[in-house]
Amino acid sequence: AVPAFSWRQRSRSITVHQFASLPLNGMTWPLSLVVFSLLHVCGGRATVCKAGNAESRPSSMMMQLRTVVDRSGFPRKQLPAMLRERLQGAPEVMYAGEGQRRVNLAQSEFPALPPTCPQAVQFSRASPVASARSNDFPVDLSEVAVGLISGRQGYFNATHAASLRYLSHGVIVLVRGRCPCSFRAALRSLFSAFPHAKWYYVGDEDAVINLDGLRKLLSQYDPSVPTMVASNGGHSICQSCGACPEVKANHGGRSLYAFFGGTGQVMSAGLLAAVAGTLDGPCKEAQNRTLDGLGDLENTCHLARLWQPSFRFVPLKREQVTWPTFMQEAHPFVVAHHLCPEHITELLHVNRRHRSVQEEPRFIASGENSGCGDSLPGNP
Repeated sequence: AVPAFSWRQRSRSITVHQFASLPLNGMTWPLSLVVFSLLHVCGGRATVCKAGNAESRPSSMMMQLRTVVDRSGFPRKQLPAMLRERLQGAPEVMYAGEGQRRVNLAQSEFPALPPTCPQAVQFSRASPVASARSNDFPVDLSEVAVGLISGRQGYFNATHAASLRYLSHGVIVLVRGRCPCSFRAALRSLFSAFPHAKWYYVGDEDAVINLDGLRKLLSQYDPSVPTMVASNGGHSICQSCGACPEVKANHGGRSLYAFFGGTGQVMSAGLLAAVAGTLDGPCKEAQNRTLDGLGDLENTCHLARLWQPSFRFVPLKREQVTWPTFMQEAHPFVVAHHLCPEHITELLHVNRRHRSVQEEPRFIASGENSGCGDSLPGNP
């Protein structure tokens, strides 16, 4: 029988001979990705991987090696001896928080990728007023805690590679299924894991954060002042939440369409300190039942009921264009949203000038009262 692939030690290259796919946990894994995983995790680190006439360089993404090999029936005897030996010691993924305990994502039962990529990209950028402000409060990326909420395994590596790998306080917040309080739970977990950050950002998994744009934006505001930075939403706070707070925007006016959206909610340390004692409260339903179950809206309503005149809201300008238009016109953005993993991969260049500080994704659990499932994959 023709082997699935062959390994050349001298040239440190591997050639795929069969275009096989491995069904696993509801996903179909291309054999070439399995090969990339074997080489990266087990230390082979080939310089080139060839599949037919196609040639590409292995990325730094961490695939779930043990899951792929052990559950797929992949014939280990076809692996080079070096890889077979090192397979037993394949590393686990680090869980950030509670003593840095380790979990093995090989037990994961998270669903697969979306069937198709969205045709429209939603992105947020600083408003003209905000862009004109000075750099009064310089922010280093090490002072920003970012938690991207994810329940789909196919996003883990892409999200990490595009944004989180450059952040010492960047994690994936694990959720399961429908999560009515995911944003509030993520903020609570993020604050618990990184209590000394100046800014806390939570958003959806299907996004890329322009770290230079985020840092420039946040450097205009005092993190000790209770501040929310987010896109203007499309739903009225009064209608959705049954509360009408005096949300004063940075332009001096009043906003009733505030801090909605999976593009993210960014809270200053001052605001988080002011509301931290309420983050453990029970998950509440939205007033507008048609919007119930949206984690960003639940957190908006939660904060709306606590909003004080001294709190500040910084609205971002939100726009939506087709994916080709977004790429061709090079739109300036703080965060781009509604992306599939393939889109995220095409935006890896956005943050490449920064130094990577995380080789592997890190995870925190969403915790109790979130409606998101209380345990990490592989744990009861």
